[in-house]
Amino acid sequence: MNKCPICNGENNCGILDKKASCWCMDITIPEKVLALSGGNKDRCICLTCILKDWDQTINLKK
Repeated sequence: MNKCPICNGENNCGILDKKASCWCMDITIPEKVLALSGGNKDRCICLTCILKDWDQTINLKK
């Protein structure tokens, strides 16, 4: 099982499950979410992190 580089949760990677593709290949991941992954392109970001309202979280840190 591969882990999400943001939350370390299960990312349900299709490639690691020996499928022809992964669910993440069919969606657009926002740049701000990709930036949170630290540039790690070897691990899928989980759907929970992709759908999370990161703008609100980032604004709280300011």
